[in-house]
Amino acid sequence: MLRFGDWLWNASNTAHDEVFDVGCTTKNAIISFSRGVPPLDCGETAEFSCGNGSLMRILPTALYFMGQDQAPELNDRTAPVIHNISKCTHAHPRCLMACGIYCAAAFQLYRGNDLPSAVKSGILSALSYYEEKSEFADVYREFESLKSIDLRTKKQIHGSGYVLHTLEASLWCLLKTASYEDCVLTAISLGEDTDTTAAVAGGLAGLWYGVQAIPEKWLQKLAKYRELKQRAEKFYCACFKNS
Repeated sequence: MLRFGDWLWNASNTAHDEVFDVGCTTKNAIISFSRGVPPLDCGETAEFSCGNGSLMRILPTALYFMGQDQAPELNDRTAPVIHNISKCTHAHPRCLMACGIYCAAAFQLYRGNDLPSAVKSGILSALSYYEEKSEFADVYREFESLKSIDLRTKKQIHGSGYVLHTLEASLWCLLKTASYEDCVLTAISLGEDTDTTAAVAGGLAGLWYGVQAIPEKWLQKLAKYRELKQRAEKFYCACFKNS
């Protein structure tokens, strides 16, 4: 949370040394922390606070668990950590569950099954986990339609900043394309919150296709590319130091 504050107030770790387009839920959480509220109590739980701000940054948590376990899954060891990472800014059960399902899909992709089976297995395993948790009873049914996400048409997929829409879009784009580049471009073509949708979809696509699948021309246009590469390599080594 200290680093979140440094980002918001001082533009630390920004692409062009300026902060823009900060979500209200994220900003309110950082302000709450600056006023002494404990980190896990900073995230809002109101119905209107179900943006994609925590989903967009949850993948590194899944990567950490991949480094700890060759076959990670969503369970009572991993889920609370994933939920707590979300709670710092987004504490509504809908946001927590979206992050959990996303990580469950990432876990299955990491295992190396074929892509459609991996995504479906991740969704089903996560739904099975949350079905037994009473605190998610009010939002559980909203996620059941993910079982048939591959059957939806593009018109049925939304690129808004609503967390469920972003989760649906990321999984759909991954399932409907055959390369990293196509997945990201398809996410962008949905419109609305394009940068976040592409980032969330691209995270899963990168995990499946590998860094070599990212177009070099895209990498070279990244602001602070060398710094980003160094940080990514450092994080990878920290997560997978025993592998």
